[in-house]
Amino acid sequence: MSTPRYIVNTDLDATLLDHDTYSWQPAAEAIGMLKERGIPLILNSSKTLAEMQELAGELGLNHPLVCENGAFIAFPRSGEFEEEYIREHFTNVEVDDAYILCHLGISRDQFIGAMNTLREENEDYQFLGYADWSVEQVAEHTGLPIEKAELSKARKGTEPIHWHGSEEAFEEFEQELRLRKLKCVAGGRFIHISGLSDKAHGMQALSELYGKRSAEMVVTIALGDSPNDLGMLSAADIAVVIPNKVALEPSAHEVIKATLHGPAGWNASIKSILER
Repeated sequence: MSTPRYIVNTDLDATLLDHDTYSWQPAAEAIGMLKERGIPLILNSSKTLAEMQELAGELGLNHPLVCENGAFIAFPRSGEFEEEYIREHFTNVEVDDAYILCHLGISRDQFIGAMNTLREENEDYQFLGYADWSVEQVAEHTGLPIEKAELSKARKGTEPIHWHGSEEAFEEFEQELRLRKLKCVAGGRFIHISGLSDKAHGMQALSELYGKRSAEMVVTIALGDSPNDLGMLSAADIAVVIPNKVALEPSAHEVIKATLHGPAGWNASIKSILER
């Protein structure tokens, strides 16, 4: 039997990145091991392409990025997949100077208006989000420096919000969004509004692409810490749960529960898998 092709998908905030400092350095050893073995490390996050592009550069990665909770996949034009091959597998494709963008869901521009209309028509729908905030306010709510908050604000497929209304009103709001083919997912800091695609869709689309390209059996490893990651973790072959406020119980074939938080737990878990 041939050796399977491993693909690692990881959440960022409070998983690969420290919740308070946003540092990935405690995971540097395991990241190096993945590179040595030629295992793609896919950043799969609620973050924007602008944020993830910068981080990928810091990490020395040139693999596809699953952005904004699976709203789209950004393939580096200098990466392992050619534009022609990508266009054979995705229908909604946009090309810029650095990336080939493959949209998997409804764009943010298409649903922001619907959210604002719902809020105007029902005073119980009390929320504020990125569309309401200045760059300075985004920095305040995220703890990011101004230059990074500006990157976070450059959104294409999702809208992070803080809900200020009642729980009952939120349930009604969520139902209204479902009627519009939108959904709410709780993340580590925000509730994320988006189309129906998610991190799991992005992970699975890439796993199929890698499998077809190499004709190898693909084994997916996913790491995450919040309810926002549960779908991705459950769809993976090996799920690594990084401890956080909410205890996650993914339905993956194999579930590993890290004992350390953030990048330290990430590092220990990936090393444990690779050293088997």
